[in-house]
Amino acid sequence: MNVRFLTRGALLAAVTVAMALIGLLPLGGELVLLLLPLPLSILTYQHGWKGAVLPLLVASLLLAFLGHISLALAVVLFYGLMGIALGNSLRKDAPLWIVFGGSAAAGAGGLASLWLLGKLIFKQDAFALMQQGLKTALGEAFKLYKSMPLASEQLKLLQQTQKMLLEMVDLAIPAMLALGLLLLLLVNFQASRKIIVSLGGSVVALPPFARWRLPWYMVWLFIAAFLLRSIGKGWLYQLSLNVYIVTMFLYVLQGLAIVAGQLSKWGLSRPMRTLILLLAYFFFGQILVLLGLFDTWFDFRKLGSAERR
Repeated sequence: MNVRFLTRGALLAAVTVAMALIGLLPLGGELVLLLLPLPLSILTYQHGWKGAVLPLLVASLLLAFLGHISLALAVVLFYGLMGIALGNSLRKDAPLWIVFGGSAAAGAGGLASLWLLGKLIFKQDAFALMQQGLKTALGEAFKLYKSMPLASEQLKLLQQTQKMLLEMVDLAIPAMLALGLLLLLLVNFQASRKIIVSLGGSVVALPPFARWRLPWYMVWLFIAAFLLRSIGKGWLYQLSLNVYIVTMFLYVLQGLAIVAGQLSKWGLSRPMRTLILLLAYFFFGQILVLLGLFDTWFDFRKLGSAERR
């Protein structure tokens, strides 16, 4: 190992530790955790996965020495592995499906390992703790809403919404984790790509959002999940519910992509387009789902359809 590599590895290990500690802060710290795989991704791209393992272990040992054992395990088994998998795929100039598939597999494996270690070492179920935290947050939010002067019909609707969301928290943790993993990958892929390009490298890019489109056969997975959610029971209901939530979110994104394409044709500025897309996401989610679904058959943007059987 040369001095330059050791210096760079030590620096990125220190950055990883600092970011992990900042992530513990109550206000805004979670946003820093979103970028925790980034240092390992860049180091792996430059020196390969073997060159990133030692800094990762050093960062984890430092966190453990400082008393944050759970965070140290999360860094080495989840954030670190995902960053190394992402950087390794980018280094090999792999296609997007391998970049995201390999990184997602590493992240999912890390989550499973953390759950297992939590059960064996700390005698706690990490997913159960997550459910309890979400339920507590929802309870506090609905207490605030119920304290407002609401009509009886509005209060009844609020109670029904609360019951539905609590049920989803009980049954849809896998879907929430999958969507969180997707967000984490997207953020770190884009950040890694910008840094690598600024350093003179070249990596694969995502297609423009306005041209983003799901494979045509995904619609049948969505429809099957919707039907099974309506008639299924037990594990079949839970499985179909989680698939339904994930695919519904993906079709919301496709609906947003259609809107983004239209806004680009109108020549609106990027800040204005972003604002409109955010408003559409929060207030017209169901319409966006339908828009994304029907795009499968009507190809609103004329992007060309894959051959259908």
